[in-house]
Amino acid sequence: MLKAIILVGGPMKGTRFRPLSLELPKPLFPVAGFPIIYHHIEACSQVPGLREILVIGFYQPNEALNRFINQSQLEFQIQIRYLQEYTALGTAGGIYHFRDQILTGNPDMFFVMNADVCGDFPLCDMVEFHQQRCPKAKIFSTLEVTFKKNLEDNYNFDFQTPSKEVIRLEQDVFIPLASSGKLFVFPSTRFWSQIKSAGAAVYANRHYLTIYQRTHPERLAKNGEGQPRIIGDVFIHPTAYVHPTAVLGPNVTIGRNVTVGEGVRVRETIVLEGANLQVRSPNIHPKSISV
Repeated sequence: MLKAIILVGGPMKGTRFRPLSLELPKPLFPVAGFPIIYHHIEACSQVPGLREILVIGFYQPNEALNRFINQSQLEFQIQIRYLQEYTALGTAGGIYHFRDQILTGNPDMFFVMNADVCGDFPLCDMVEFHQQRCPKAKIFSTLEVTFKKNLEDNYNFDFQTPSKEVIRLEQDVFIPLASSGKLFVFPSTRFWSQIKSAGAAVYANRHYLTIYQRTHPERLAKNGEGQPRIIGDVFIHPTAYVHPTAVLGPNVTIGRNVTVGEGVRVRETIVLEGANLQVRSPNIHPKSISV
């Protein structure tokens, strides 16, 4: 049995993402038509034997977060729980603090994923790699998906007996394990990127729309008679209205209940829920993010 942990941080983190995170938690910000964390959950749901996803952070539970978790459980038929830290506990402190919940059911291994990244996550390949390299973990084994400038893409290690409540994965776990022969690097050429700033969300949007060509072509808008002109990869929410004379793309996401008026030209943009774009200000709107 496998589990996944998604680290989402909290309202004091991700300040570079403001003002986009002022009205809703950063993990719920829509990228390519879905919340950032949705893409992590979707990737986890495709791993055979993965039974539970634990979302760890210090956001106060709210209606938006609860609704998202409930909807995701129904869509992916997988148990998802939110575990709230009483304060910021460090990169790995939440893992240690909630160790009993994580170990419930005696999982064979688990993934740890940072919420503020986008990527074509090779989770199934990592499971196979882990089983080949580390079949006899002493306490429990974990697969870490983390992205730092001084580290490789993915890590797999035996997590022994941490003794501190505030634990940093890089300094307190990875470095000691590097000399013990229990830290393995999973090399991957698949794309990943951090989502630290507002502009990075547009870059992530471009990446996920490209992935849709392979994984979900039905999510991408198509050209057709009486339809707006589509250039490249574009996602249009079913509740949005786009005038047939509008031109969208490349790399555009049109959100829920958006109106795109006659003759509007939009490119490299995430248009947020409820925006109304008219020809007098193409691509510039308080509820649109573009680069």
